[in-house]
Amino acid sequence: MTIMSIILIILLLLILISKKTFNYKVILTLSLATLFEIFVSVGYFLQIGSLEVNHTEFLYIFCVILMIFQNVSFNKTKLLYGMLLFLSMCISILIQIVFPYDKMVIPEAYAWDLFYFHNQLFNNIIIGFNQIKEILHTFCYIVIIAKFFCFSPDDRKLFIKKTNQFSKVFILFFLVEFVFVFILNKQETYYNLLKIIFGDRYFSDSAVTSIGISTRLRGFKSEPSMFGYSMFLICLLYLYIYIKKLSKRRIVLIYIILTMFLLITSLSFSAIVCMGLLGVFILVYIFTKSNKMVKQKIIFFGFLFLFCLIIMGFILFNYAESNYYVQRIKMAILSLTNLNLKWNDEYNVYDASTLIRMISMLGTLQYYFDNILFGISMGSTYSHSTFATILASIGTVGVILWIKLTFFSNAYHKYNLVYILIIVIWLITLLILGNGLFPFYGLQNLIIITFFDLYSMNSNFISTRSDKLNDFIPKTIL
Repeated sequence: MTIMSIILIILLLLILISKKTFNYKVILTLSLATLFEIFVSVGYFLQIGSLEVNHTEFLYIFCVILMIFQNVSFNKTKLLYGMLLFLSMCISILIQIVFPYDKMVIPEAYAWDLFYFHNQLFNNIIIGFNQIKEILHTFCYIVIIAKFFCFSPDDRKLFIKKTNQFSKVFILFFLVEFVFVFILNKQETYYNLLKIIFGDRYFSDSAVTSIGISTRLRGFKSEPSMFGYSMFLICLLYLYIYIKKLSKRRIVLIYIILTMFLLITSLSFSAIVCMGLLGVFILVYIFTKSNKMVKQKIIFFGFLFLFCLIIMGFILFNYAESNYYVQRIKMAILSLTNLNLKWNDEYNVYDASTLIRMISMLGTLQYYFDNILFGISMGSTYSHSTFATILASIGTVGVILWIKLTFFSNAYHKYNLVYILIIVIWLITLLILGNGLFPFYGLQNLIIITFFDLYSMNSNFISTRSDKLNDFIPKTIL
Protein backbone atom coordinates (compact mmCIF):
# COMPACT_ATOMS: atom_id res chain seq x y z
CA MET A 1 0.00 0.00 0.00
CA THR A 2 1.03 3.61 -0.51
CA ILE A 3 0.60 6.86 1.41
CA MET A 4 -2.34 7.74 -0.84
CA SER A 5 -3.89 4.32 -0.13
CA ILE A 6 -3.82 5.08 3.59
CA ILE A 7 -5.24 8.57 3.02
CA LEU A 8 -8.08 7.09 0.96
CA ILE A 9 -8.92 4.52 3.64
CA ILE A 10 -8.98 7.25 6.32
CA LEU A 11 -11.26 9.43 4.16
CA LEU A 12 -13.67 6.55 3.56
CA LEU A 13 -13.72 5.66 7.25
CA LEU A 14 -14.47 9.27 8.16
CA ILE A 15 -17.35 9.25 5.69
CA LEU A 16 -18.74 5.94 7.01
CA ILE A 17 -18.56 6.85 10.73
CA SER A 18 -20.07 10.30 10.22
CA LYS A 19 -23.58 10.91 11.55
CA LYS A 20 -24.95 11.67 8.09
CA THR A 21 -27.55 9.49 6.41
CA PHE A 22 -26.40 6.43 4.46
CA ASN A 23 -27.63 8.06 1.27
CA TYR A 24 -25.43 11.10 1.96
CA LYS A 25 -22.42 8.83 2.55
CA VAL A 26 -22.99 7.09 -0.79
CA ILE A 27 -23.07 10.42 -2.60
CA LEU A 28 -19.87 11.63 -0.92
CA THR A 29 -18.11 8.38 -1.85
CA LEU A 30 -19.41 8.63 -5.41
CA SER A 31 -18.06 12.18 -5.71
CA LEU A 32 -14.66 11.12 -4.39
CA ALA A 33 -14.52 8.13 -6.76
CA THR A 34 -15.51 10.30 -9.73
CA LEU A 35 -12.73 12.80 -9.05
CA PHE A 36 -10.08 10.11 -8.57
CA GLU A 37 -11.10 8.57 -11.87
CA ILE A 38 -10.91 11.95 -13.63
CA PHE A 39 -7.65 13.15 -12.04
CA VAL A 40 -5.57 10.13 -10.96
CA SER A 41 -4.04 7.34 -13.03
CA VAL A 42 -0.50 7.11 -11.60
CA GLY A 43 0.53 4.83 -8.76
CA TYR A 44 -1.55 2.05 -7.24
CA PHE A 45 -3.79 1.38 -4.26
CA LEU A 46 -2.63 -2.16 -3.58
CA GLN A 47 0.02 -4.37 -5.11
CA ILE A 48 0.46 -8.07 -4.28
CA GLY A 49 2.86 -9.80 -6.64
CA SER A 50 1.51 -9.41 -10.18
CA LEU A 51 -1.92 -8.38 -8.88
CA GLU A 52 -2.40 -4.62 -8.88
CA VAL A 53 -5.45 -2.58 -7.90
CA ASN A 54 -5.37 1.13 -8.71
CA HIS A 55 -7.12 3.87 -6.75
CA THR A 56 -9.99 4.20 -9.20
CA GLU A 57 -10.73 0.47 -9.27
CA PHE A 58 -10.80 0.31 -5.48
CA LEU A 59 -13.16 3.30 -5.16
CA TYR A 60 -15.31 2.00 -8.03
CA ILE A 61 -15.85 -1.35 -6.30
CA PHE A 62 -16.43 0.37 -2.96
CA CYS A 63 -19.12 2.59 -4.54
CA VAL A 64 -20.90 -0.38 -6.12
CA ILE A 65 -20.99 -2.23 -2.78
CA LEU A 66 -22.45 0.81 -1.01
CA MET A 67 -25.02 1.35 -3.76
CA ILE A 68 -26.22 -2.24 -3.57
CA PHE A 69 -27.12 -1.68 0.10
CA GLN A 70 -28.51 1.80 -0.57
CA ASN A 71 -32.21 2.27 0.01
CA VAL A 72 -32.75 3.42 -3.58
CA SER A 73 -34.24 1.24 -6.29
CA PHE A 74 -32.77 0.68 -9.74
CA ASN A 75 -34.00 2.60 -12.77
CA LYS A 76 -35.74 -0.23 -14.62
CA THR A 77 -35.22 1.21 -18.10
CA LYS A 78 -31.52 1.81 -17.49
CA LEU A 79 -31.18 -1.65 -15.97
CA LEU A 80 -32.87 -3.23 -19.01
CA TYR A 81 -30.53 -1.56 -21.51
CA GLY A 82 -27.61 -2.31 -19.22
CA MET A 83 -28.40 -6.02 -19.08
CA LEU A 84 -28.85 -6.12 -22.86
CA LEU A 85 -25.44 -4.44 -23.23
CA PHE A 86 -23.91 -6.95 -20.84
CA LEU A 87 -25.50 -9.80 -22.83
CA SER A 88 -24.20 -8.45 -26.14
CA MET A 89 -20.68 -8.27 -24.65
CA CYS A 90 -20.94 -11.88 -23.49
CA ILE A 91 -22.05 -12.88 -26.99
CA SER A 92 -19.05 -11.04 -28.41
CA ILE A 93 -16.69 -13.07 -26.22
CA LEU A 94 -18.51 -16.30 -27.08
CA ILE A 95 -18.17 -15.57 -30.80
CA GLN A 96 -14.42 -15.08 -30.39
CA ILE A 97 -14.15 -18.42 -28.58
CA VAL A 98 -16.15 -20.34 -31.20
CA PHE A 99 -15.15 -18.37 -34.32
CA PRO A 100 -11.93 -16.53 -33.41
CA TYR A 101 -10.84 -13.50 -35.43
CA ASP A 102 -8.03 -14.81 -37.65
CA LYS A 103 -6.06 -11.57 -38.11
CA MET A 104 -3.38 -9.96 -35.97
CA VAL A 105 -4.79 -7.64 -33.29
CA ILE A 106 -2.83 -4.84 -31.58
CA PRO A 107 -3.59 -5.40 -27.87
CA GLU A 108 -2.62 -2.03 -26.29
CA ALA A 109 -2.53 1.64 -27.27
CA TYR A 110 1.25 1.86 -26.79
CA ALA A 111 1.63 -1.30 -28.91
CA TRP A 112 0.58 0.67 -31.99
CA ASP A 113 3.83 2.62 -31.65
CA LEU A 114 5.79 -0.64 -31.49
CA PHE A 115 3.93 -2.05 -34.49
CA TYR A 116 4.13 1.01 -36.71
CA PHE A 117 7.50 2.52 -35.83
CA HIS A 118 9.43 -0.61 -34.86
CA ASN A 119 7.74 -3.29 -37.02
CA GLN A 120 6.88 -5.47 -34.01
CA LEU A 121 4.20 -8.09 -34.75
CA PHE A 122 1.50 -9.35 -32.38
CA ASN A 123 -0.64 -12.45 -31.97
CA ASN A 124 -4.33 -13.09 -32.59
CA ILE A 125 -6.92 -12.48 -29.86
CA ILE A 126 -6.42 -14.46 -26.66
CA ILE A 127 -9.54 -14.57 -24.46
CA GLY A 128 -8.48 -14.32 -20.83
CA PHE A 129 -8.40 -12.18 -17.70
CA ASN A 130 -8.43 -8.87 -19.58
CA GLN A 131 -11.84 -9.56 -21.19
CA ILE A 132 -13.26 -10.74 -17.87
CA LYS A 133 -11.98 -7.60 -16.10
CA GLU A 134 -13.52 -5.27 -18.71
CA ILE A 135 -16.90 -6.99 -18.67
CA LEU A 136 -16.99 -6.85 -14.85
CA HIS A 137 -16.10 -3.15 -15.00
CA THR A 138 -19.00 -2.65 -17.40
CA PHE A 139 -21.32 -4.51 -15.02
CA CYS A 140 -20.34 -2.14 -12.20
CA TYR A 141 -20.99 0.81 -14.51
CA ILE A 142 -24.49 -0.51 -15.25
CA VAL A 143 -25.23 -0.77 -11.52
CA ILE A 144 -24.05 2.81 -10.88
CA ILE A 145 -25.97 4.29 -13.82
CA ALA A 146 -29.17 2.42 -12.90
CA LYS A 147 -28.88 3.68 -9.32
CA PHE A 148 -27.84 7.25 -10.19
CA PHE A 149 -30.95 7.76 -12.31
CA CYS A 150 -33.11 6.80 -9.35
CA PHE A 151 -31.52 9.52 -7.22
CA SER A 152 -33.83 12.43 -6.47
CA PRO A 153 -33.05 15.79 -8.13
CA ASP A 154 -31.80 17.01 -4.74
CA ASP A 155 -29.45 14.03 -4.42
CA ARG A 156 -27.97 14.67 -7.87
CA LYS A 157 -27.58 18.32 -6.96
CA LEU A 158 -25.69 17.26 -3.83
CA PHE A 159 -23.44 15.02 -5.94
CA ILE A 160 -22.58 17.94 -8.25
CA LYS A 161 -21.92 20.34 -5.38
CA LYS A 162 -19.71 17.90 -3.45
CA THR A 163 -17.77 17.02 -6.59
CA ASN A 164 -17.24 20.73 -7.12
CA GLN A 165 -15.99 21.23 -3.56
CA PHE A 166 -13.59 18.27 -3.62
CA SER A 167 -12.23 19.17 -7.06
CA LYS A 168 -10.76 22.43 -5.78
CA VAL A 169 -8.21 20.49 -3.72
CA PHE A 170 -6.93 18.85 -6.91
CA ILE A 171 -6.79 22.20 -8.73
CA LEU A 172 -4.62 23.56 -5.91
CA PHE A 173 -2.14 20.69 -6.34
CA PHE A 174 -1.98 21.30 -10.10
CA LEU A 175 -1.17 24.97 -9.51
CA VAL A 176 1.67 23.82 -7.22
CA GLU A 177 2.88 21.61 -10.09
CA PHE A 178 2.83 24.65 -12.38
CA VAL A 179 5.13 26.49 -9.96
CA PHE A 180 7.53 23.54 -9.82
CA VAL A 181 7.58 22.97 -13.59
CA PHE A 182 7.40 26.45 -15.14
CA ILE A 183 8.80 28.75 -12.45
CA LEU A 184 11.24 26.72 -10.33
CA ASN A 185 12.12 24.26 -13.11
CA LYS A 186 12.10 21.48 -10.51
CA GLN A 187 9.68 19.04 -12.12
CA GLU A 188 11.86 16.05 -11.29
CA THR A 189 11.72 16.91 -7.58
CA TYR A 190 7.94 17.28 -7.72
CA TYR A 191 7.38 13.99 -9.55
CA ASN A 192 9.70 12.13 -7.18
CA LEU A 193 7.53 13.38 -4.32
CA LEU A 194 4.41 12.12 -6.14
CA LYS A 195 6.02 8.69 -6.57
CA ILE A 196 6.46 8.49 -2.79
CA ILE A 197 2.79 9.42 -2.23
CA PHE A 198 1.08 7.44 -5.01
CA GLY A 199 3.55 4.64 -5.71
CA ASP A 200 6.12 4.38 -8.47
CA ARG A 201 3.83 3.21 -11.27
CA TYR A 202 2.85 4.77 -14.62
CA PHE A 203 5.21 7.73 -14.25
CA SER A 204 6.71 8.02 -17.72
CA ASP A 205 9.08 10.85 -18.58
CA SER A 206 8.89 9.83 -22.25
CA ALA A 207 5.15 10.62 -22.24
CA VAL A 208 6.01 14.21 -21.32
CA THR A 209 9.01 14.64 -23.62
CA SER A 210 7.51 12.71 -26.57
CA ILE A 211 7.14 15.93 -28.58
CA GLY A 212 10.51 17.33 -27.58
CA ILE A 213 9.26 19.60 -24.76
CA SER A 214 9.78 18.80 -21.07
CA THR A 215 7.89 21.72 -19.49
CA ARG A 216 4.35 20.37 -19.66
CA LEU A 217 1.81 19.68 -16.93
CA ARG A 218 0.45 16.17 -16.45
CA GLY A 219 -1.07 16.39 -12.96
CA PHE A 220 -1.62 12.95 -11.43
CA LYS A 221 -1.92 11.41 -14.89
CA SER A 222 0.64 9.34 -16.76
CA GLU A 223 0.79 11.80 -19.66
CA PRO A 224 -0.14 15.43 -20.48
CA SER A 225 -2.89 14.54 -22.98
CA MET A 226 -4.82 12.67 -20.26
CA PHE A 227 -4.34 15.61 -17.92
CA GLY A 228 -5.69 17.99 -20.57
CA TYR A 229 -8.76 15.80 -20.97
CA SER A 230 -9.33 15.73 -17.19
CA MET A 231 -9.21 19.55 -17.11
CA PHE A 232 -11.80 19.60 -19.88
CA LEU A 233 -14.14 17.36 -17.88
CA ILE A 234 -13.88 19.44 -14.73
CA CYS A 235 -14.40 22.61 -16.77
CA LEU A 236 -17.73 21.15 -17.95
CA LEU A 237 -18.65 20.66 -14.30
CA TYR A 238 -17.80 24.28 -13.46
CA LEU A 239 -19.72 25.58 -16.48
CA TYR A 240 -22.79 23.62 -15.41
CA ILE A 241 -22.54 24.96 -11.87
CA TYR A 242 -22.09 28.49 -13.22
CA ILE A 243 -25.14 28.27 -15.48
CA LYS A 244 -27.34 26.61 -12.85
CA LYS A 245 -26.19 28.99 -10.07
CA LEU A 246 -25.21 26.16 -7.72
CA SER A 247 -22.38 28.20 -6.20
CA LYS A 248 -21.14 31.79 -6.08
CA ARG A 249 -20.58 32.73 -9.69
CA ARG A 250 -17.50 34.86 -9.23
CA ILE A 251 -15.69 32.01 -7.51
CA VAL A 252 -16.84 29.49 -10.13
CA LEU A 253 -15.66 31.84 -12.90
CA ILE A 254 -12.21 32.01 -11.29
CA TYR A 255 -12.01 28.21 -11.31
CA ILE A 256 -13.16 28.06 -14.93
CA ILE A 257 -10.30 30.41 -15.86
CA LEU A 258 -7.81 28.41 -13.78
CA THR A 259 -8.96 25.15 -15.35
CA MET A 260 -8.62 26.57 -18.87
CA PHE A 261 -5.15 27.83 -17.96
CA LEU A 262 -4.10 24.37 -16.71
CA LEU A 263 -5.63 22.78 -19.81
CA ILE A 264 -3.49 24.96 -22.06
CA THR A 265 -0.30 24.27 -20.08
CA SER A 266 -0.62 20.54 -20.78
CA LEU A 267 0.59 21.45 -24.30
CA SER A 268 -1.15 18.40 -25.71
CA PHE A 269 -3.18 17.44 -28.74
CA SER A 270 -6.12 16.83 -26.38
CA ALA A 271 -5.86 20.43 -25.17
CA ILE A 272 -6.36 21.75 -28.72
CA VAL A 273 -9.38 19.49 -29.32
CA CYS A 274 -10.92 20.14 -25.90
CA MET A 275 -10.58 23.93 -26.15
CA GLY A 276 -12.38 23.84 -29.48
CA LEU A 277 -15.07 21.53 -28.09
CA LEU A 278 -15.69 23.82 -25.10
CA GLY A 279 -16.22 26.69 -27.52
CA VAL A 280 -18.70 24.63 -29.53
CA PHE A 281 -20.65 23.57 -26.44
CA ILE A 282 -20.90 27.15 -25.18
CA LEU A 283 -21.96 28.57 -28.56
CA VAL A 284 -24.61 25.88 -29.07
CA TYR A 285 -26.00 26.54 -25.61
CA ILE A 286 -26.18 30.31 -26.16
CA PHE A 287 -27.74 29.82 -29.59
CA THR A 288 -30.46 27.42 -28.40
CA LYS A 289 -31.44 29.65 -25.47
CA SER A 290 -31.62 32.86 -27.51
CA ASN A 291 -34.49 34.61 -29.26
CA LYS A 292 -34.54 35.12 -33.03
CA MET A 293 -32.78 38.51 -33.01
CA VAL A 294 -29.98 37.25 -30.78
CA LYS A 295 -29.59 34.17 -32.98
CA GLN A 296 -29.10 36.41 -36.01
CA LYS A 297 -26.41 38.34 -34.13
CA ILE A 298 -24.71 35.10 -33.11
CA ILE A 299 -24.69 33.86 -36.72
CA PHE A 300 -23.31 37.19 -37.98
CA PHE A 301 -20.58 37.42 -35.35
CA GLY A 302 -19.90 33.71 -35.74
CA PHE A 303 -19.09 34.12 -39.43
CA LEU A 304 -17.10 37.28 -38.65
CA PHE A 305 -15.14 35.38 -36.01
CA LEU A 306 -14.53 32.50 -38.43
CA PHE A 307 -13.25 34.92 -41.07
CA CYS A 308 -10.91 36.60 -38.56
CA LEU A 309 -9.78 33.17 -37.37
CA ILE A 310 -8.85 32.15 -40.91
CA ILE A 311 -6.89 35.38 -41.43
CA MET A 312 -5.17 35.03 -38.06
CA GLY A 313 -4.40 31.38 -38.77
CA PHE A 314 -2.84 32.27 -42.11
CA ILE A 315 -0.63 34.91 -40.46
CA LEU A 316 0.40 32.63 -37.60
CA PHE A 317 1.13 29.68 -39.86
CA ASN A 318 3.44 31.77 -41.99
CA TYR A 319 5.07 34.09 -39.48
CA ALA A 320 4.69 32.83 -35.89
CA GLU A 321 7.34 30.14 -35.97
CA SER A 322 7.91 30.20 -32.20
CA ASN A 323 4.29 29.56 -31.17
CA TYR A 324 4.01 26.03 -29.78
CA TYR A 325 0.39 25.31 -30.70
CA VAL A 326 0.81 26.71 -34.21
CA GLN A 327 3.85 24.49 -34.74
CA ARG A 328 2.00 21.49 -33.31
CA ILE A 329 -0.88 21.93 -35.73
CA LYS A 330 1.50 22.46 -38.64
CA MET A 331 3.42 19.30 -37.82
CA ALA A 332 0.17 17.37 -37.39
CA ILE A 333 -1.09 18.42 -40.83
CA LEU A 334 2.26 17.53 -42.38
CA SER A 335 2.21 14.13 -40.69
CA LEU A 336 -1.29 13.36 -41.94
CA THR A 337 -0.32 14.04 -45.55
CA ASN A 338 1.60 10.77 -45.58
CA LEU A 339 0.65 8.00 -43.15
CA ASN A 340 3.56 5.89 -44.41
CA LEU A 341 6.12 8.14 -42.68
CA LYS A 342 8.37 6.38 -40.20
CA TRP A 343 9.43 7.90 -36.88
CA ASN A 344 12.89 9.48 -36.96
CA ASP A 345 12.92 11.69 -33.85
CA GLU A 346 12.66 14.87 -35.93
CA TYR A 347 10.38 16.82 -33.56
CA ASN A 348 10.79 19.96 -35.64
CA VAL A 349 9.36 18.26 -38.75
CA TYR A 350 6.74 15.67 -37.87
CA ASP A 351 4.23 15.22 -35.05
CA ALA A 352 4.51 11.49 -34.38
CA SER A 353 1.82 11.71 -31.68
CA THR A 354 -0.84 12.80 -34.17
CA LEU A 355 0.46 10.36 -36.77
CA ILE A 356 0.13 7.31 -34.52
CA ARG A 357 -3.31 8.46 -33.36
CA MET A 358 -4.52 8.34 -36.95
CA ILE A 359 -2.83 5.01 -37.66
CA SER A 360 -4.29 3.35 -34.57
CA MET A 361 -7.77 4.80 -35.21
CA LEU A 362 -7.88 3.56 -38.82
CA GLY A 363 -6.46 0.16 -37.85
CA THR A 364 -8.94 -0.30 -35.00
CA LEU A 365 -11.86 0.72 -37.21
CA GLN A 366 -10.80 -2.07 -39.57
CA TYR A 367 -11.42 -4.54 -36.72
CA TYR A 368 -14.89 -3.04 -36.39
CA PHE A 369 -15.71 -3.38 -40.07
CA ASP A 370 -14.54 -7.00 -39.98
CA ASN A 371 -16.84 -7.73 -37.00
CA ILE A 372 -19.54 -5.10 -37.43
CA LEU A 373 -22.32 -6.58 -35.28
CA PHE A 374 -20.68 -7.68 -31.99
CA GLY A 375 -17.02 -6.61 -32.36
CA ILE A 376 -13.97 -8.58 -31.29
CA SER A 377 -14.81 -8.48 -27.54
CA MET A 378 -14.02 -5.84 -24.95
CA GLY A 379 -10.44 -6.01 -23.71
CA SER A 380 -8.98 -7.47 -26.92
CA THR A 381 -7.69 -4.22 -28.35
CA TYR A 382 -7.03 -0.62 -27.32
CA SER A 383 -6.08 2.30 -29.53
CA HIS A 384 -5.39 6.02 -29.31
CA SER A 385 -9.04 6.53 -30.31
CA THR A 386 -11.58 5.83 -27.56
CA PHE A 387 -14.64 5.52 -29.78
CA ALA A 388 -12.79 3.39 -32.36
CA THR A 389 -11.87 1.04 -29.49
CA ILE A 390 -15.50 0.92 -28.35
CA LEU A 391 -16.75 0.21 -31.88
CA ALA A 392 -14.18 -2.53 -32.47
CA SER A 393 -14.79 -4.08 -29.04
CA ILE A 394 -18.58 -4.33 -28.84
CA GLY A 395 -19.75 -3.70 -32.42
CA THR A 396 -22.83 -1.86 -33.64
CA VAL A 397 -25.25 -3.71 -31.35
CA GLY A 398 -23.24 -2.91 -28.24
CA VAL A 399 -22.66 0.73 -29.19
CA ILE A 400 -26.38 1.36 -29.74
CA LEU A 401 -27.22 -0.19 -26.38
CA TRP A 402 -24.43 1.80 -24.65
CA ILE A 403 -25.69 5.07 -26.16
CA LYS A 404 -29.25 4.28 -25.05
CA LEU A 405 -28.05 3.31 -21.57
CA THR A 406 -25.85 6.36 -21.04
CA PHE A 407 -27.47 9.24 -22.88
CA PHE A 408 -31.09 8.30 -23.49
CA SER A 409 -33.85 6.24 -21.81
CA ASN A 410 -34.13 8.95 -19.18
CA ALA A 411 -37.50 10.17 -17.92
CA TYR A 412 -35.98 13.50 -16.81
CA HIS A 413 -35.02 14.54 -20.33
CA LYS A 414 -37.21 15.67 -23.19
CA TYR A 415 -34.92 15.14 -26.14
CA ASN A 416 -34.63 17.45 -29.12
CA LEU A 417 -32.40 17.74 -32.16
CA VAL A 418 -29.92 19.93 -30.28
CA TYR A 419 -29.43 17.26 -27.62
CA ILE A 420 -28.88 14.61 -30.29
CA LEU A 421 -26.43 16.95 -32.08
CA ILE A 422 -24.42 17.35 -28.86
CA ILE A 423 -24.25 13.56 -28.46
CA VAL A 424 -23.02 13.18 -32.06
CA ILE A 425 -20.38 15.89 -31.54
CA TRP A 426 -19.23 14.12 -28.37
CA LEU A 427 -18.92 10.73 -30.09
CA ILE A 428 -16.93 12.29 -32.95
CA THR A 429 -14.64 13.88 -30.36
CA LEU A 430 -14.11 10.49 -28.70
CA LEU A 431 -13.11 9.19 -32.12
CA ILE A 432 -10.30 11.78 -32.15
CA LEU A 433 -9.28 11.52 -28.49
CA GLY A 434 -7.76 8.50 -26.78
CA ASN A 435 -8.43 8.22 -23.05
CA GLY A 436 -8.81 4.51 -22.55
CA LEU A 437 -12.26 3.08 -21.91
CA PHE A 438 -13.27 5.39 -19.07
CA PRO A 439 -15.44 7.49 -21.43
CA PHE A 440 -17.27 4.19 -22.03
CA TYR A 441 -17.77 2.87 -18.49
CA GLY A 442 -16.36 5.57 -16.25
CA LEU A 443 -17.94 7.64 -13.50
CA GLN A 444 -16.94 10.68 -15.54
CA ASN A 445 -20.09 9.98 -17.56
CA LEU A 446 -22.10 11.23 -14.59
CA ILE A 447 -20.55 14.66 -15.23
CA ILE A 448 -21.06 14.38 -19.00
CA ILE A 449 -24.72 13.33 -18.63
CA THR A 450 -25.39 16.16 -16.20
CA PHE A 451 -23.77 18.75 -18.45
CA PHE A 452 -25.64 17.52 -21.55
CA ASP A 453 -28.86 17.99 -19.61
CA LEU A 454 -28.45 21.71 -20.42
CA TYR A 455 -29.42 20.92 -24.01
CA SER A 456 -32.55 18.90 -23.26
CA MET A 457 -36.01 20.45 -22.99
CA ASN A 458 -37.77 21.22 -19.70
CA SER A 459 -35.56 18.97 -17.61
CA ASN A 460 -35.84 18.56 -13.84
CA PHE A 461 -32.67 16.48 -13.63
CA ILE A 462 -31.50 18.42 -10.57
CA SER A 463 -33.08 21.01 -8.29
CA THR A 464 -32.00 24.40 -9.57
CA ARG A 465 -32.79 28.09 -9.33
CA SER A 466 -32.48 29.11 -12.95
CA ASP A 467 -31.57 28.05 -16.47
CA LYS A 468 -32.23 31.27 -18.35
CA LEU A 469 -29.83 32.72 -20.88
CA ASN A 470 -29.95 36.11 -19.18
CA ASP A 471 -28.52 34.45 -16.08
CA PHE A 472 -25.61 33.09 -18.12
CA ILE A 473 -24.56 36.15 -20.11
CA PRO A 474 -24.94 39.83 -19.19
CA LYS A 475 -27.75 41.56 -21.08
CA THR A 476 -25.35 44.13 -22.49
CA ILE A 477 -23.67 41.42 -24.56
CA LEU A 478 -26.98 40.33 -26.02
